[in-house]
Amino acid sequence: MAVELKEMVCITCPLGCRLELEIENGDIKAVYHHSCKRGIEYARQEYYDPRRMVTATASIEHGVMKRIPVRTSEPIPIKHINALLNAIYRLQLEAPLQIGTPVIRNFAGTGIDVITTRNLETIEEGC
Repeated sequence: MAVELKEMVCITCPLGCRLELEIENGDIKAVYHHSCKRGIEYARQEYYDPRRMVTATASIEHGVMKRIPVRTSEPIPIKHINALLNAIYRLQLEAPLQIGTPVIRNFAGTGIDVITTRNLETIEEGC
């Protein structure tokens, strides 16, 4: 099989190195134009198992606000993002909630939780 070149920008530090990956038979053979070894690690992670942090808002009842911001506890594989967002948007949470409260645990067996990112009081507490 022919050698393929794939370009990506490393986001692990402010340098933003423009990486070039040499791919053969679906495997990375070399990573070029990196300034540090974090670039190599980033390229491998992004090529084989791309992940992203997910942030969203979930519905909450009896709170001083109608929605509460939530995020994943760590980056989740991209293939799970749509299903995760659907699950978050179906949530019906109840105030009060404290920052860091898991509202979804171990999503799809990934070991990744969805947690709140702020405190939210009930209407009575907030008045």
